[in-house]
This record gives sequence, C-alpha cells and structure tokens, in this order.
Amino acid sequence: MLRVLCLSLVTSCVLGETQAPALPPTKNCTRLVHALSVTKQVLDQQTLKPIGLMLDPMLLEGRLDDELRVLLDQPEQVEPHIGGDRLRPAARAILELLQLHPPQTLADPLQVWIRSAVRDESVDHGLLGFMLASDDRLAVVIPVRKMLTDCGEGRPLAQAIADATGYQMTCGSTLACLLNEFAGLAGDPQIEQALQGLTLEGEEGRKAFGLLVAQIMRASAQPAFDVAQAQELLRNVFRDRLPQSSLERLDRLMTIIGEHFADEGRRATWLQVVTCTDRHDPQFAVAGLFYDLVLGTELDLAQLLDSDEHEASSPARWINPLHALAQTVTRRSDLRLPLNAAVEPFLTPSMMRVALSTLSAPDLRVVVEAWFELLDQGPQCEPA
Repeated sequence: MLRVLCLSLVTSCVLGETQAPALPPTKNCTRLVHALSVTKQVLDQQTLKPIGLMLDPMLLEGRLDDELRVLLDQPEQVEPHIGGDRLRPAARAILELLQLHPPQTLADPLQVWIRSAVRDESVDHGLLGFMLASDDRLAVVIPVRKMLTDCGEGRPLAQAIADATGYQMTCGSTLACLLNEFAGLAGDPQIEQALQGLTLEGEEGRKAFGLLVAQIMRASAQPAFDVAQAQELLRNVFRDRLPQSSLERLDRLMTIIGEHFADEGRRATWLQVVTCTDRHDPQFAVAGLFYDLVLGTELDLAQLLDSDEHEASSPARWINPLHALAQTVTRRSDLRLPLNAAVEPFLTPSMMRVALSTLSAPDLRVVVEAWFELLDQGPQCEPA
C-alpha cells in the first residue's frame, strides 16, 4: 500500500497533475489585534502588578512581598490571614464549580456589572469608585470575613443566599421581590431627606438607619415576628417624610420578609446570620453600606437594578444560576473552605483598598472594553 501511495505521488509530480495545497490566506483580525495590543501594553506598564503579588507570593507562598507591603496602609491587618498555599486548592475548587455550573448563564450579567465597576469616573464613580470613596464602606469586608471564617465557615450565609434565591412568591423569588422594592425606594426623590432626618435611640442619619435595620433583622429572625407591627413601626418613622407610594413599598417589604421567614428552616438559618452580624458588626457597616447605596448620589442604585435599563443584569437572568451555585457551596465544604481561605486576606480594608485601586486604573478600563467588544462583535477578521 505504501509503495502504491509513493508511486502515485511520484507519477503525479512528474505529470504535473498535483500541487501542494494552498495555505489559507492570513487574516488580519482587527479587534483581536487591538485587544491583545492594549492588554500587552497594560502588562508591560505593570499596572496590574499588585494583583500578581497578591496571587504569588501571598496566596501561593503564604507571605507578603515587600512591594505589596509598601502599598498596604496597615499590613498588620492582613498578616494574620495569610499562610500556606491557598491558591492551588482554591483554583481546583473553582474549576470543579465551573464544571458543575458552566459560566455561560452568568456571562451577560457579569459583563454588565464589570463594566459598571470600571466605568469612567468622568461619567460617574462606578462600583469601585463608590467603595473606595469611604473607609466606612470598605469596613463592610470585616463582618463578611467573619461570616466565612468564624460563623459556621460560611455555610449559614450560603444557605441564606440559596433560600432567598430559591423560595418563590407571586412576585418571583424572595431576592427578586426585595430588589424590586429597594429599587423603587432608591428612585424616590424624597428618600434622601427622609433618611438624613431619621432619629432613633439618640442617633441620627446613617447611625440611626443602622439601628433600624438591626432591629428589623433581629425581629425577623424570631418565631413571633409580627409583620403588621413592623409595618406600623416603619410608618411611624417615615409617615411624614415619604409619599404614600413609598410607604406602601415599605409595607410590601415587611410582607415579603414575613412570608419568607414564616418557614422554620429558613428562619433558623437567618438567625445564625443575624447572630453573627450582631457579634462582628457593632458599627453597622453592612447597614451603613446599604444606607449609602439608597441615599447617596454617587451610584444610581435604581438604574443599576432596573431590568429595563440593564436587561442582562435583570434578576431573572442571574438569580437561578446564583441559587444553584449557593446550593452547591452550602453542601460542599470541600469546595467552600478552600475558597474561604483564598478570599480571607482580601476581606481586610487595607488589602481591599489596594485591590480595588488597582482594578480601577484607567488603563484597565481600556482593556476591559476591548475584550468585551471582541466578545460582542467578534474579531472582525479580513483577508490580508
């Protein structure tokens, strides 16, 4: 057979009947070239070098590099939360999660959120700028870290997320219903004045709001939670400060919360979350961040949560995938614990400030937009 093949090739060449197959013409892929070019430029300028130092040696070797230490305003915040190889176990956990939950369903909403996070500050602050604008906002990472490392190693929090994304009401999942009402409140032009003038237990404004949220959280975690009483409490606080439409939204919020926690299992999980928050968030950082989201003008919460404005970030697009992911993380401690260990050092205000500052670099915005344009419109290849 080999002799026949060789003879055929020789004969064809002698007779001039065959030619070497023509190579496909080289293509000039404009968008791909641009994305690669701006990415290389950013890497050459070492814009993202701090992120590299966070991966290795911080997560891989378990130590703070001297260059990274200089960038941290309080390295002593971070040092207790590093040690050993946390990178490879977390990478294995992420790969298994991606196998269990393919990322396609989250691609569109992630794109919207990432673009919002790195938005040009000449337009507005974006999510990163919003967080970096206040030390009080960055402090929210402390109770979150405690939730992952102290309070059931993150299981109650993951289960609470699974509950909120999985339980269905007439308006949708609990989380979707809550987000809809919060977005409506954030769009009320009178909400700013109402919250600024809030007084509770001798505290005013942001602090008073934190106390109010803490009271509602504690009450909702109890078997005897009285929805009507909670509605009356909020109406007494805001009756002269908000229009009827917003008061009705507050009523609906309490109704949603009451229905969700009528179930003993969901309420028991929520009690663990509330107990942990009370213990590790005495300054009400979580409630304060929510206050800034609703009250502040730096970030348009109503627009961010508006499914008509951002169809890809609509709760209908990402809540179901988030529910499935939260269920897996709740059940699989072999995946949850490596991820907790990897994010633990980042959940300190000092490290979070460096990470967010690095990710908010203007050069990175150019890279993000170049790659998203490539994904949206293709590489735009033309024959050379």
